[in-house]
Amino acid sequence: LACELKVRGFKVANDQNRDLFVPSKTAGCMDFFFEAKTEVSTSSIYQGLGQLLFHSVTQNPKPKLIFVLPKKPDSWTGDVLKQLEIRVLLFELNQNQPTFLNLDDALKV
Repeated sequence: LACELKVRGFKVANDQNRDLFVPSKTAGCMDFFFEAKTEVSTSSIYQGLGQLLFHSVTQNPKPKLIFVLPKKPDSWTGDVLKQLEIRVLLFELNQNQPTFLNLDDALKV
């Protein structure tokens, strides 16, 4: 994902608490914050939600939160994510290489 973002002209970063984000011009802030999970089990969804919300709550302005998942969550979970303003970026693996299916849509400002 980091390589795909770089190709699109974004700078990427990570730290101890966040695996991948696009820093903003405001010091210490993020424009986009990504959390990836390899499954859509209830525990994975809860863990990913917690990480996205917990590690972005102090950001002002709030970054675009993007949950990277291998398949679309069920409709109830999708509705909750929408209400929380969390975008879903879908990926699929082909020979262990991810293909991001809706990256341009997820990156819309």
